Amino acid sequence: MSDLRKAAEMALDALDIYREHDAENIGLADAAYEALRQALAQPEQEPVAWLDSDGFPWSKEGIECRTTKDIYTPLYTAPLKREWVGLTNDDVHDAFNYVEMVKLLDFDRDRPEWCEAFARACEATLRHRNGEKQ
Repeated sequence: MSDLRKAAEMALDALDIYREHDAENIGLADAAYEALRQALAQPEQEPVAWLDSDGFPWSKEGIECRTTKDIYTPLYTAPLKREWVGLTNDDVHDAFNYVEMVKLLDFDRDRPEWCEAFARACEATLRHRNGEKQ
């Protein structure tokens, strides 16, 4: 068990006691307690490889075969966390212009087609801005 996990479990225990004795701040304590409880419910991640003191990567099997004593640093994978990018006012204006000037649709005359074309133009821009391949 990691030191961080041990500290989180101690904080969870302390929050539990605090929640029982401080009714004035119960909402904040409840939120922190629930966040910690959910985080601790997640399984601990296993390293995918290790680096030796020379910076050379090793698999688990490779380390088990080693006879020398060395200090290994575990390496973990982490999902890429991208910030969602929304549409700017210019993007919305460009989508509007695309529908009106390129697709030659008129909102009053071609409402269903106009709305669909506008939605598709916005979707395409969002995909592009957020790195999705089309």
